[in-house]
Amino acid sequence: MKSLITIICAIQLALIGCAQVVSHVTSFHELPSVGSDHTYKFLPLEGQDGSIEYDAYAKRISEKLKVYNYILEMGSIDPDYLVVFNYGIGDGGTITGSIPIYGQTGGGTAYTSGTVFTNYGGYGSYSGNTYSMPTFGQVAQSLIVLDNMIGF
Repeated sequence: MKSLITIICAIQLALIGCAQVVSHVTSFHELPSVGSDHTYKFLPLEGQDGSIEYDAYAKRISEKLKVYNYILEMGSIDPDYLVVFNYGIGDGGTITGSIPIYGQTGGGTAYTSGTVFTNYGGYGSYSGNTYSMPTFGQVAQSLIVLDNMIGF
């Protein structure tokens, strides 16, 4: 009887080890299907920088982007795109969220012109270029939907 229970437990453990995890990830973007030699750089979220797991996922993403002619920018030059991703084990639900996208929000060169009229019938015109330092901040949101995350 003990050997039968042992065999049943061994079979159950073997079947548990064959469990399959299925995840569906939906993303929305406006990137061209072929990168045309555009550059990108990874932007780790808080706590991801220097993580071995983060580096492994970043390498896999880089390999996929390389197939589409995107170039990983390693220097200090501003890339065409910033790549932000998150990873983890969920609790079996659907998660919807967003990640802010940062870029230039103001500043640069502007042209101004106009006409000034006086109370006595006179007038004058003006025109000129102005320059102000660029400012940077959040310019958009990237929508992320993670569906059917399986918890352990």
